[in-house]
Amino acid sequence: MRKNHRFLSGLILLALFILPANAWAYLDAGTGSYIIQVLLASMLGLAFAFKSFWIKMVHTISGLLSRKKKDEPKPQ
Repeated sequence: MRKNHRFLSGLILLALFILPANAWAYLDAGTGSYIIQVLLASMLGLAFAFKSFWIKMVHTISGLLSRKKKDEPKPQ
């Protein structure tokens, strides 16, 4: 219980120092397009990673299934 209390207190203090109360900032069109570019690149990167993982998994499973067929004795 005490560790959770310390962790929560530390998290609140960190948030108070990091997050400003008022941010009077200007976001121009270049910033918006950069944010969109980062989001699109992240989605495409995740799609590529998932595709690569899926292909490796399919090859592994098909390799395991094909070994069973090769190991069986051939009828004569």
